[in-house]
Amino acid sequence: MRFWMRIGGVAIVVIAAAVFISTNLRSIQGSSGNHKAMTAAAPNASVYHPPTLLSVINKQHKLTFMAVGGSTAQGYDDPKLDGYLKRALSSVSHMLKVPITFVNKAKSGKIPSMLAPEFDPLVHQIKPNVVMISWGLLNSIAKKVPQSMFQRVIESEIKMSLRDGADVWVITPPVTPATYVGHDVKVEPEFINLELAAVKAVNNPNVHFFNLNSAMKTYLQDHQMSYKPLESNNWHMNGAGHELAGKILANHILQNEKELGLSSL
Repeated sequence: MRFWMRIGGVAIVVIAAAVFISTNLRSIQGSSGNHKAMTAAAPNASVYHPPTLLSVINKQHKLTFMAVGGSTAQGYDDPKLDGYLKRALSSVSHMLKVPITFVNKAKSGKIPSMLAPEFDPLVHQIKPNVVMISWGLLNSIAKKVPQSMFQRVIESEIKMSLRDGADVWVITPPVTPATYVGHDVKVEPEFINLELAAVKAVNNPNVHFFNLNSAMKTYLQDHQMSYKPLESNNWHMNGAGHELAGKILANHILQNEKELGLSSL
């Protein structure tokens, strides 16, 4: 997530997105409340509650996931663009023995406000059971996107996903050199907190928050691992980095499968 864009055409896109977001926020009700990371929040009667994923599995015997984000979520510099999201879902599908279709709409260079006009039509067209919101944050930081706008867009994406009958998993980005030891070490946590604030504001049991960034940092520290073997460049991981991030995310999903509605156990 990095942001302001050069003046001119990009500015117009951002302004248009802001108008779109404001309109949608007025049309979709929400309320504030508490939310624990990796667990369901207290119900919010004003927002539609999709059926549990387990009921979908029992009825359709499969799940469809759609992801939005930037280049890292797209799988940049991972062989065949598999990426950490696809790798995580592959593991989950194997362990739970549930076929999962993964539709990755993440695009290099994108930020939430740029995707705003396309978001609702994408969800309506694909009809995913789960929308994975996993913005990389670096683009937004670099382009100096106002934090208030960033949070509003994330809230809007969550609410539109719920309205179209999907659960929502907000997933923070994996570790990159820029945010682990580089110039965005202090700024990235601010945007991560904005994502969590958006989840809390929506306050819906079908919305879940995964702090992959924090979990990956802890993993590297606990195992006394350097980020060097995992980096492709300052902003991106290589295949090994995507593999590790996918493994950590898959473990978190499986450890919380009941809270996520994937299991009754």
